Amino acid sequence: MIGKPNVKYVANMHGNEAVGRELMLHLIEYLVTNYGYDQYVTWLLDNTKIHIMPCMNPDGFAVSEEGQCQGGKGRYNVQGFDLNRNFPDYFKENNVRPQPETEAVKDWISRIQFVLSANFHGGALVASYPFDNTPNS
Repeated sequence: MIGKPNVKYVANMHGNEAVGRELMLHLIEYLVTNYGYDQYVTWLLDNTKIHIMPCMNPDGFAVSEEGQCQGGKGRYNVQGFDLNRNFPDYFKENNVRPQPETEAVKDWISRIQFVLSANFHGGALVASYPFDNTPNS
């Protein structure tokens, strides 16, 4: 829709990093229950297309253990792939077999022009930017 910016939030790329998943579920609930009652929420939803994927890795989430975000249990999908390392890299070849989850996200972002995006992880404070690596890093 022309003039209405698309914003994308993705969480739980690592199944054992569940805080982002919970935040996105609560954000959805907050937006839905406050639309029509809260002036700012109503304006925001009337003027922005917000896309939310609370869980990119449901396989990992299903096997993760509450309180355990260290290590590999729940980090990978059912095929044993780290979805965070399954996307193309601008500077180095990635020969890892594309997973259905990453293919679906790649298709999604190729169809919709997002002007703002966030991917929620847990365990560390990191800010990443498109193509923020270098050929020699």
